[in-house]
This record gives sequence, C-alpha cells and structure tokens, in this order.
Amino acid sequence: DNVPWHTEVVAFAERLLSALADLSPSGPHSPSAVADRYQIASIHAHSCSVLIASTAYHINGQWHTHIDYDAFNLAWRRYKDDRTPLQPLEYAAPTPSW
Repeated sequence: DNVPWHTEVVAFAERLLSALADLSPSGPHSPSAVADRYQIASIHAHSCSVLIASTAYHINGQWHTHIDYDAFNLAWRRYKDDRTPLQPLEYAAPTPSW
C-alpha cells in the first residue's frame, strides 16, 4: 500500500520536471531553459527508480551519469598537486543499460 507503482514514479518524475519548468517564466531558469538542462536520464523498473540528470551529461546521444574512478583518481591527484579544479565531465562514465 505504501510503495508506488513504477508507472507512478515515472509520472511523478515527469511532473517534477514540468513543475520545475513552470517555476520561473523568464531568464536562465525559464521553462525552456529548465527543460533543456534537465531530463530523465534513466528509468529502472525493477528498482522502481528514475534518474533526472543535467543534460550536460548527455554526450553524443548517450547519458554519462556514472563515475570513471580511474579518471577521477587522476583528476584528484592533479588537484592535489597543482589545485587544478575537478571537472565532473572529465570523469563521467556512460550510464549502463538496464
């Protein structure tokens, strides 16, 4: 009784994106800007979950919402050595298909 159905979770995520788009009618947070910046990146029916991600992680037609830990460790060492800022896209890995 207390656990939503998968279809309800997907519908909620879609409504959430729509509500975010409706928050501000103009400027960088306008409906089109929010819709362009965040989308559903992954849906996993078995765990009844939906991942909403920044479209910055949608690279060449594929979502990159996981972490490439080898690339992250290299970026971290570079940061520790010379304070080069970490760039999340530098160590983003492709989202696995379910």
